[in-house]
Amino acid sequence: MNIEHAVVSSEKAEDRDGRATIIACKPILKGEEVTISYIDEDLPFEKRQALLADYNFRCRCTKCLEEEP
Repeated sequence: MNIEHAVVSSEKAEDRDGRATIIACKPILKGEEVTISYIDEDLPFEKRQALLADYNFRCRCTKCLEEEP
């Protein structure tokens, strides 16, 4: 299973005894993409993009596309 990035994600990751646990934030439909946010989703657009750029990554999720200047 691939887990992609989206600022507004369908799942969240938690650390449980040193293991990452992925928890669904909403029902996941068959064939729907599974996403988590790699960064703090409450950061301003520019800060989110700058943090992701450190990893040569540009977010194109719905929230970032809507907030893009």
